[in-house]
Amino acid sequence: MPSNLNRNHVLKLVEEQFTNRENIKKSQYCDQVYHTTGKVGLSILITENENISVFHKGEVVETILVIPPSSEDRAKYQASRIMDKIDLVIEKEAAAI
Repeated sequence: MPSNLNRNHVLKLVEEQFTNRENIKKSQYCDQVYHTTGKVGLSILITENENISVFHKGEVVETILVIPPSSEDRAKYQASRIMDKIDLVIEKEAAAI
């Protein structure tokens, strides 16, 4: 059965998870940018080609490729894995301080 899901669907699921997190806030200046709170200030950018880049002090520290999902379950799984990667980047950058 062909799927009408695309990368944007995964990104919407990720954005939903961002809004449920205490340590991630949407930028007041740009809809595609989120910022982490706490001692590590990371910026999370949803790029025009529907991938995610994580910046620390203006430098890219992680680029997360978003793959078109084959099902709703795969979209949810991918969104969960993206959040895991973002959490790892936050931990890694916090440990470097």
